[in-house]
Amino acid sequence: MTSGRNLGAVTAPHGYAMGVDLGTSNTVAVVRWPDGRTRPLLVDGVPVLPSGVYLDEHGRLHVGRDAHRLAQVEPARYEPNPKRRIDEGAVLLGDREVPAVHLLAAVLGGVGRAALEAVGHLPPAALTYPASWGSRRRDMLVEAAALAGWPPVKLVPEPVGAARYFADVLRRPVPFGSSLAVFDFGGGTLDIAVVRNDGAQFSVLGSGGIEDLGGLDIDFALVEHLGRMISGTRPDVWSALANPTTTAQRRDRRLFWDDVRGAKEMLSRVAVAPVTVPGLDAAVHLTREELESVATPLLRRAVHETGAVIRACGLRPDALAGLFLVGGSSRLPLAARLLHHDLGIAPTVLEQPELPVAEGAIAELAASAASAAQAAPVSGPVAAPVSGPAMAPVSGPAAGPVSGGPGTTTYGPTGTGGYGPAGTGVYGPAGYGDQTGAGSGPIGPASPAPYLSSEPMSAPPGPMAAPPLPVVSPPAPRRLWQRAGVLASAVGVLLVLALVAAGGWWYFTRETPVDFVALKSTGPTVPYGDGSPDRVASYTLGDVTYLAWTRDKAVDVAAVNVATGKRLWQKQAPAGADVWEKMYAGPAGIVLFPGSISSSEPEPMFVLDPGNGSPKWQRDVTSNERVLFFEAAIVVQSEDGKSVSGLDWRTGNQKWGLGNRTDDENNALATRNVKVEAGDEASVASMSGDQVRVTPGDGARLLQFDKDQGMRVVEVASGKQRTVTGVEVDSETPILAAGDKAYLVVVSNGYQVREYDLTKPGKARVIFTEANSARKVTTPPVLCGENRLCFIEHNGSDAKSTQVVAVDTEAGKLAWRKAAPGVNRLEPMGTGVLATTDGSTPVSQLFDADGNQVIPDDAKATVGVRVNPSSSLLFSRQFSTYADDVALDGVTIDGKRTALGSINVSTSSCSWNATFLVCAAEKEWKVWRFAE
Repeated sequence: MTSGRNLGAVTAPHGYAMGVDLGTSNTVAVVRWPDGRTRPLLVDGVPVLPSGVYLDEHGRLHVGRDAHRLAQVEPARYEPNPKRRIDEGAVLLGDREVPAVHLLAAVLGGVGRAALEAVGHLPPAALTYPASWGSRRRDMLVEAAALAGWPPVKLVPEPVGAARYFADVLRRPVPFGSSLAVFDFGGGTLDIAVVRNDGAQFSVLGSGGIEDLGGLDIDFALVEHLGRMISGTRPDVWSALANPTTTAQRRDRRLFWDDVRGAKEMLSRVAVAPVTVPGLDAAVHLTREELESVATPLLRRAVHETGAVIRACGLRPDALAGLFLVGGSSRLPLAARLLHHDLGIAPTVLEQPELPVAEGAIAELAASAASAAQAAPVSGPVAAPVSGPAMAPVSGPAAGPVSGGPGTTTYGPTGTGGYGPAGTGVYGPAGYGDQTGAGSGPIGPASPAPYLSSEPMSAPPGPMAAPPLPVVSPPAPRRLWQRAGVLASAVGVLLVLALVAAGGWWYFTRETPVDFVALKSTGPTVPYGDGSPDRVASYTLGDVTYLAWTRDKAVDVAAVNVATGKRLWQKQAPAGADVWEKMYAGPAGIVLFPGSISSSEPEPMFVLDPGNGSPKWQRDVTSNERVLFFEAAIVVQSEDGKSVSGLDWRTGNQKWGLGNRTDDENNALATRNVKVEAGDEASVASMSGDQVRVTPGDGARLLQFDKDQGMRVVEVASGKQRTVTGVEVDSETPILAAGDKAYLVVVSNGYQVREYDLTKPGKARVIFTEANSARKVTTPPVLCGENRLCFIEHNGSDAKSTQVVAVDTEAGKLAWRKAAPGVNRLEPMGTGVLATTDGSTPVSQLFDADGNQVIPDDAKATVGVRVNPSSSLLFSRQFSTYADDVALDGVTIDGKRTALGSINVSTSSCSWNATFLVCAAEKEWKVWRFAE
């Protein structure tokens, strides 16, 4: 799964949205208009903004082409690739050090000002980042956006944005479980990733690349090639170009490099291109053969790295759904030709390969809202509710670019100026600047922490100025939203869906540990029929496992009793069911749920009879709906949160419906779905991968959080509701509800764990406070014993410093805190807790009630799942749709570990109870017994 998700409220007012690809050499942005059309954002009249930043002698930061032009006079004041400097605390520009995060903020400020002029406000934005970036770099990117005055952004891995464009905009098929390779060849770097379609989302299987290989390196090789030609006849001319000493020579060098770059781009269309050489009367000519001779050794490295990344993901190139080339340097025909020749797959490359990542990020912005429930890391056992995917396309042709003006930011002597008529801010060692942003006095040798202006961003009538960089607190984005009229929809009202159980003692029942034994294949087996299946899934409910698989659009569904070894029935699903991507099962029905739902074309959801597989009813699911599965009802929520209804499992008819709690149209709910574990499903086996269980019990309840009106408690079976006042949450507050209690982890100079009583209004009881601001909690807690709450704590941005924390809710104090590097998901285990991951590197730790680690060191590189509250299965690799060898171990809460053996299966197809495991093998479904 992708890491570092930002699930903030980022819905678009009036349909506006923006995707931004901040590149090493160039930055591009695409704006979606309310009519669905997308247009590249123009900065300085062009859609590609150079990412370079220049600090002038007055302390002003310039970006884009202005920065590039100024750098010709004093190159020491220029940083052409600030993204490459993200790991450095500060960058020396001239005689001043500038924080690296401020350089990125300057670039984003230029984009923001252009958007402000074009749209009138800053639209909700998706900001992309390389898939290989860790949480610390991603945090810096978020900080840079905040410093630039942006509202909270959604971070999207660059290859995920590319995959969204490939699937949603180009309408190229990436079937469920299939993978797409993304070859991102930019100006400064080559990034390669393999992205898998997991249904509701794309996830990055693996990534790699070459940091010192990009279009600039090909430019350099061409310049060197031409230099050898020129120096043979005119060494004086080449000496002046290679080592300029005067302003005129530096200008000539810049023009020469620009002309070489232009010739390179021209050679993608013609066979010969002229290059003007300052100092020579006649131009020299560069041929495509020369370009390819120079570029081939560099591109061979790129092709080799691409193959290596694909193989590292356990795939063959011919098994991919496609190879998508993005980034400006992908225009080189040689790149696609070599990839096709060496890997055997024909690449897809567009006329404007700079734009797909940014435009695809807009599609991901829309899709993530609809899939937040199943895409977000969920603590505890993975169970319903779940949302259907909403892969809304970025529809319509680009109807021409939108433009905004350039800008500058003052990085100067007297403090911070406001967003005044000149649109400049001031940074300096003393005091505050005035409201015009003007400052005075010489720049000092060191500047203190910057201050925040009190003026909101406004669009000046003249040339646009970048927002001031010096910001130390987040109110600026909130004021931006308020000015743009977005506050009400983005943070004014927040809907969070959470399950509430009727009671809590069941949660702490310690079942007898499983008596694990070596895997033994038992009946029944269910062959696939002719051909290999395109998609497989299983769902175990008690002793009955339901199976589904697709072959050439034919969908077969079957049921087997794993205890008796009998196949109960097998049926072919109705025509049109081939769009299914997930299966859910409850006592009243089996659901084949669709995927890849576009904004213009709904897809059918089929409900089958669990007794014989016959169709019961079907319903079209649109991209603006989320569907949550409870045994008590199927809950359908509109994306804008204006309605929530419960459907009858037997007929599909509406049992109850609730409208939005406000009539203010501007208060269209910016929603996220959060599955909060509190139900008897915590005592049964969890599910594989991102599959979730239908929430059991007729007493299930739903929580709806509203910033202004508190919390509404809804009975899922009947739709009856009551309101609890005095509860405020933001878009990312981790929440757990259990019995009559709700636990919220709230940021507060560190964080606080607050307990609310669901039966009555009143203030929260603070049960734990962490004052260290470096420590954060981003995923929901789980109950890990009577009066015990466990959660994952991030100590800074390094994943290796992750810890699991247990808090005594009754005494209001820390019970224990233990290191758990790399984990991001918790499973409640009676009085203990299993910490594991959905990331690419398997890791698991099992803590008992006292915080003791019971998994041996040699078994920690695994993915753990719950069998019952006292026992877990450990898989030796991450869940995957591709069949491969996987070793299994059984481990109990008292530390007993049993090696179960190895099988060759698609692990994402597996489901289990406390005795049997069912998975898709090479030719058939198979059942294994792993316990007495």
